[in-house]
Amino acid sequence: MTGPQAGPGTPVGAGEPLNSAERAVDELLDAAHLLAAHQLPGLLAAHGRRLGVEGATLYLADLQQDVLVPFVGSGGPGLGESVGPMAVEATLAGRAYQQVQVRTHELPGGQVRVWLPLLDRSERLGVLSVVAGREAMAHPQLLVRLRRFARFRPPGGASLYRPALGTRR
Repeated sequence: MTGPQAGPGTPVGAGEPLNSAERAVDELLDAAHLLAAHQLPGLLAAHGRRLGVEGATLYLADLQQDVLVPFVGSGGPGLGESVGPMAVEATLAGRAYQQVQVRTHELPGGQVRVWLPLLDRSERLGVLSVVAGREAMAHPQLLVRLRRFARFRPPGGASLYRPALGTRR
């Protein structure tokens, strides 16, 4: 084994500084608690870019869990894309949502779209979509970081999203 050994009672990594990717995810988690719902898409996009991904877009499930609705800021989804609602049934995003598993899809130009389940504890909220380079996705650390990225929990949890979707509790 290499590196210093943690003694009894010493947390693993206690003496190690956070790397830039870990700081980006931690800063997202901290900042999400201070924002209104309409500010969240911009925050996700900015922090996604810090992790090396583009087009971070939330898709939230409607109350009946039939449709994933894009939750984008005033600037739109980015990447020159037009986004719209997607059926939960028969879409890759829907499978990520239903099965609570990461799903990927190869895109032209050496890129990969990654669909990450978005949860509030055990409640499924929707999915987070990001686009990364195929070479970047070859590194398992990126997927670990993206999973953490999708675990943010704004204050109010799932109730934050209900007004944005026009659904009732």
